[in-house]
Amino acid sequence: MTESIGLFYFSGTGNTQVVAELLAKAFEQHGAQVEIVRIEHVLQGRARFEPEAYDLVGIGHPIHCFDAPRIVYDFVDILPRAEKKRTFIFKTAGDFISVNNAGSKTAIKQLECKGYDVFYDRIICMPTNWTMKYSDEFSKQLCYVATAKTEHMAGEVLAGQERKLRINALLRWITKLTSRGEDLGARFFGMFLSIENKAICWPKTRPL
Repeated sequence: MTESIGLFYFSGTGNTQVVAELLAKAFEQHGAQVEIVRIEHVLQGRARFEPEAYDLVGIGHPIHCFDAPRIVYDFVDILPRAEKKRTFIFKTAGDFISVNNAGSKTAIKQLECKGYDVFYDRIICMPTNWTMKYSDEFSKQLCYVATAKTEHMAGEVLAGQERKLRINALLRWITKLTSRGEDLGARFFGMFLSIENKAICWPKTRPL
């Protein structure tokens, strides 16, 4: 019987956070104790990652250009070594294309090299927040389906069922090059961004 689960996630726009919370609720309905922690809080020293504190570890992230965001790799880099710690991956995407199956492949390999037994990997589709907007009705349907999928996922994970996403080797190579290019481009773009400490004051409305 799984007694404790640690869910560590990064959510840039909120979709992955919603899925993490749905998963936590589903696990708790099965009697498990769940702790939800933001990945950036671990990186900032505001939270700790201790694999021995959990029976299961879950890592969640959105898919950025067919891969995990850089912050997820930073998180994996600082993780302590573990002894066959049972680990599962949950990730979010705004579409159903199969190339997204590669979204955690490199991170999983790095986790396995550190002794984490990644036996489960699943994508939950959520309303898109990139280049286009789904209709409100379709977005609601995706959220309803996400609830059902997380309940199903919780049952499979607790039962120890293995689920691994597969992708064609050529597509995997193409997606890897594309994600590397996006990562470098994002870093270059970020060099030209700055934040100014200025207060924004709304103009007072004139009386009619």
